[in-house]
Amino acid sequence: MPPRVGLPIPGMEVDIRSTGELFCRGRQLFSGYWGLPDATRKSFDDDGWFQTGDTADRDDYGYIS
Repeated sequence: MPPRVGLPIPGMEVDIRSTGELFCRGRQLFSGYWGLPDATRKSFDDDGWFQTGDTADRDDYGYIS
C-alpha cells in the first residue's frame, strides 16, 4: 500500500483526474512561481486548479495516498 498523505486541510479542494494525477486548489495554495509567469500558466488551469504532477488515489475515507 502506498503511504498515506492524509486528509486535505480544511478549505483545500483536491481532484484526482482520470489520468491519476492530483490537482488541488484553495486559498492556502501559492498563487504562482515567483518571476516565472509562463511556468505559472502551465501549472494552473483556467479554473484555478494546480497540476501537482503527482499520481494519487483517495480511499473511501477521503485519505490521499
